[in-house]
Amino acid sequence: MSKFNINIYEVIFSLSDAVDLVGVDQIYHGKRVAYIAAECGKALNWDDDRLDDLFLAAILHDCGVSNTAIHSKLTNFEGKNVGNHCDKGADLLQKRPMLAHLENYVMYHHTPWTELLGLDLSEAVKFGANCIYMADRVDILALNGLESDPNILGSREQIRRKIKAKAGRWFHYDLVDIFLQISAPESFWLSMEQAQLSGYASSLIQHHSTQEIDFQELKKIILIFSQIVDAKSTFTTQHSDGVANLSRTLGELFKLSEHQCDKLELAGLLHDLGKLRVPDEILDKPGKLTQSEYYIVQRHSFDSYDILKNITGFEDIAK
Repeated sequence: MSKFNINIYEVIFSLSDAVDLVGVDQIYHGKRVAYIAAECGKALNWDDDRLDDLFLAAILHDCGVSNTAIHSKLTNFEGKNVGNHCDKGADLLQKRPMLAHLENYVMYHHTPWTELLGLDLSEAVKFGANCIYMADRVDILALNGLESDPNILGSREQIRRKIKAKAGRWFHYDLVDIFLQISAPESFWLSMEQAQLSGYASSLIQHHSTQEIDFQELKKIILIFSQIVDAKSTFTTQHSDGVANLSRTLGELFKLSEHQCDKLELAGLLHDLGKLRVPDEILDKPGKLTQSEYYIVQRHSFDSYDILKNITGFEDIAK
């Protein structure tokens, strides 16, 4: 069994771009939620391990969403567990040993604080899930505000008022209080822009070193994202898995090394990541595509490459 020298945080952070593509035009939602949640956790003096779990869970909180129809319903501020995406996401994580401890953060990231109180969960998980819920709703309000005013500063006070109004019911008072403190400066909101988010995440990722991971362990994490892709359409169920198996078989027939075959298999699992950006109505269209629709489908391989090229150690897989 071959091994890969990678930074697992970099892998998850980069592949989370695929989850964000489901929003089509609302890219980087997961990263903004992770930024907001992490800033709240830092202000509350949570330790490094707790912050790491919060950041990863926040990035992956919508891993149960594959199609654009469900995603569009989540942009409603009152929207909750649309399409059972919390359950689906938790199930994906529960099957991966390295991420299984994040299961309940995702399972309950749309559960109001008053309901969390009665659940048999640790305080860390309750606060973490509730923090992600609040951060998620902050970003949804911000995205909705950008539709009328392209400058995020124009809607920040309205967002702060709406979050404050949910204190004690949807969100724990302490979380709301700390959010109101850290979101007062303009810099908090301007840091949600794409360029700033990348730098913020990079500093957190570099906190973790490259480690040697067995192919099978890495594959279990990769399967999260390939299964999200395959759930996009009824026509693609297990498609990525099939491509991966055939690719590996061909590599073995050509007597490639075990490590090369491992990379072929991972590439097969990840080859359609960019398809998450294709709107459902185009991917599932029963008739012939228009030229414009075909161009949209055609770019999915580049979008897949664009995600994978950012992972150190995945250079061949990206190509």
